[in-house]
Parts: sequence; structure tokens; C-alpha cells
Amino acid sequence: MKFELSLYFILVFLVPGCIALLAGTVWSSQIANLTTTLMTAPSNSAGALVLALAFAGGAVVDSLRTVLIDWLAGIFAKHKLPNDYLKKLNKRTLAGYELILQRTYEYYRFNANAFLSTFALLLSLTIRSPQWSLVFLGALAAALLYASVSSKSASNWALTQLMD
Repeated sequence: MKFELSLYFILVFLVPGCIALLAGTVWSSQIANLTTTLMTAPSNSAGALVLALAFAGGAVVDSLRTVLIDWLAGIFAKHKLPNDYLKKLNKRTLAGYELILQRTYEYYRFNANAFLSTFALLLSLTIRSPQWSLVFLGALAAALLYASVSSKSASNWALTQLMD
């Protein structure tokens, strides 16, 4: 499988990475100073550095997703991942498998990564300054978690259909 840098693949990392970067500014004055400096002195290199930091933050969030959210989604998803789906891949089913990954599993990754980074931001803001709108951020985090589990369940269901 070749690596393609698609817009959606970038968003899976960049959007949660930006939220995680914002959460990092709450915890660390050095991160806050760095991002403030980069955002107030517009230049190509500053923009590239902010994107690189957000992408790196998104990669960390994606790694945490594999440990935390995949486990939760495995428990709460209506449709479970088939045990032997990789054994049944062949030339006939490979195109369908790739389509399922692109259309369902990537939505799950985006929702789960956005949930984790939003939860980190919510936790950071709650500890730092409780007057933030906790209801709004909490509802957003809950909606993203629900979307994550639903997307994972849909991905699992689609894989079971491919294997029949």
C-alpha cells in the first residue's frame, strides 16, 4: 500500500494537533510563548513551524488513541472487528478493504483524535480556570466520543460485509 498524503489524512492529525497545541499552551508557559511568538510574527517559516508542531501533536494524539480509544470502542461498539478478516484478503477483496479503510476507519480516527485532544483541552481549562464553559466543551467531548464509537462500529460492520 503506497503512502498518499491526502487532505483527510492531514486533517486526522492537524485538527486534533491544533487542539492539543492549545491545551499545551494552558499547561506550559514556554509553549504559550512559542505559539504566541509564531502567531504574531507572520512568516512562511513561522507558519511551517506551527503546522509541524500541530502535526507532531496530532501524531502523539493518534498514538494515544490506539491505546485508549481503540480499547473503549472495542468494548462499546455494536459491531465487533472480525477475528480473521486479514486472512480473507485477496485480489478480489483488496479494493473493497481499501475503500472501507478510507471511508469508515479514517472517520473513526478523526473523531477519536478530536475527542482526545478536546478532552485534554477541557481538562486543562477546568484545572486552570473553571469559569470556562464546561458544559459546552463537555458536550463537545461527549459527542466526539459517541461519534468515535459509532464510526468504529460502522467500520467493523463494513469489514464483516466484505468478508462474507
